[in-house]
Amino acid sequence: MKLPYLLFIFLFQSCHLHEKIYDYPFLPLLPTITKNNLSDAQKINDPVIDLYQNEFLDLAASYNYPILQKPVYSVKKDLRGNGWSILGQCLVYDDANLIVVDSSFWASASDFNRRSLVYHELGHCLLGRAHRTIYYQGMNRNYAFGISPNWDFLTHPGWPLSLMNDSLVKENSFRPEFDYYIRELFDEGNGEMRSETNYNCSFN
Repeated sequence: MKLPYLLFIFLFQSCHLHEKIYDYPFLPLLPTITKNNLSDAQKINDPVIDLYQNEFLDLAASYNYPILQKPVYSVKKDLRGNGWSILGQCLVYDDANLIVVDSSFWASASDFNRRSLVYHELGHCLLGRAHRTIYYQGMNRNYAFGISPNWDFLTHPGWPLSLMNDSLVKENSFRPEFDYYIRELFDEGNGEMRSETNYNCSFN
């Protein structure tokens, strides 16, 4: 009876920074899809989040990558007031999706940390990407379901392999390897990992 219980924990945990290396390229994620439409009052776009969303759409076009044809709205909110460490959410409705980012994180986050969070949530909302919680362990390792990074292990030990990691890929990783992370985000080889999802993203 332990296996179903452990699976339940993996499916419903928020995104936290794990010390242990998990090699689960794909998990059968359970989406939270409401049975109603987004209200008119919620159909707004935060102007700054919208800038990152437009960047994302330009990148998708440059990679000729098809996105889900569904409007995505955005808003900042206090997600951590209840003591959780949630930084962002992709909420799925019948007619649209809604990105919610934590307002206190956003207020002090760098440009690249903001971009990392928004791109991650759009990975859920527009690419249907699931979480990919796997960390770099060396160039000779076979990383299933995606491109392998051309990194030197001595300078990149334990780095997350995907912006769809269940913890925020911070600026010190994202900025120097921006091209790799974007290629991985839009890589067709990740088709096995695509499903409509709804997940919270955070870090400790």
